Amino acid sequence: MSSCFACCTNTGVQVFNTDPLLEKRKISELGTCSFVQLMGRSNFIAVVSGGKNPIFDDCTVSIWDDAKSKVVAQLKFKEPVLNVKMKPSLMVVVLPSRIHVFQFLPEIQKLASIDTKENLTGICDLCAEPGRDLLVFPSHSVGSIQILTVSVACLAREVSTSPLVIAAHKNPIAIISLDSSGIYVATASTKGTLIRVFETTQRNLVAEFRRGADRAVLYSISFSLDSSYLCVSSDKGTVHLFAVKDSVQNRRSNLRHVVPSSGSAGSYVASQWALASFTTPAECPTVAAFASHNTIVAICSDGSYYKYIFSVDGSGIINREMFDNFLQLAMSSPENDF
Repeated sequence: MSSCFACCTNTGVQVFNTDPLLEKRKISELGTCSFVQLMGRSNFIAVVSGGKNPIFDDCTVSIWDDAKSKVVAQLKFKEPVLNVKMKPSLMVVVLPSRIHVFQFLPEIQKLASIDTKENLTGICDLCAEPGRDLLVFPSHSVGSIQILTVSVACLAREVSTSPLVIAAHKNPIAIISLDSSGIYVATASTKGTLIRVFETTQRNLVAEFRRGADRAVLYSISFSLDSSYLCVSSDKGTVHLFAVKDSVQNRRSNLRHVVPSSGSAGSYVASQWALASFTTPAECPTVAAFASHNTIVAICSDGSYYKYIFSVDGSGIINREMFDNFLQLAMSSPENDF
């Protein structure tokens, strides 16, 4: 998780420090929004208007420069903008059936346009690592993902390398998440029971984790900074924690030694289950991510803020350290930079 997070409210955009939880900025000049994306702790924020009092239409990406307290650039499209990903070198804009890739700094320039299958939830991720420009999104084949390397130097509006395709699930892709280095990508389908982790270069399956047996809508998948752990939030009101690199920490069924490994029953009992979990409000959209190596923060759409500390010794011990409501926080700092 970035050290800051932003949310769209009925008065505009609010920016918070993640840990410790502090409100850093209110931006009412942008009107109400349907989407907001920070670029780390930089002064740039991407916003898509929406809600009750929008200033712009939902086909426009506005770039707010907080150092200048104004919109410094706008990108207009013919279709609604469903997602935006940013880092200093690149910006990615996701439309219902196309992805546009732009150079961001020192100036915005279009690099590539990629036709995709219908992607009405804007599923996409961009590697945050400087110099590693991996872009991942659903492939045309059901349950598959496509990995592209997009280059800032590619000003001819072409993709720099041939795409890699990974057949990740049998059902349509619902969520994709890269680790910070771009070495691993985690995926889940619309069924929401299994999370699979793949290497982005060799396309090898690294791990398969079972969230549960019932269908679920997954809200977020996040890697820890060193990719040792992964956490998942869903509409079931539970955040699950899995060990990626030291898989012996994950729980397994006691029946795995007596049930044949073949067939659906064998696959089920052989699954790796979460080493720890905690609850959040059910059916309340929640983003969970790592604030440090052994700290998970969960941000809920109702304003709930949870901070949990877990043991890294595989014991499964996890304790709540803090609960608050970030929407009820008073302004903690008059400074505009964050």
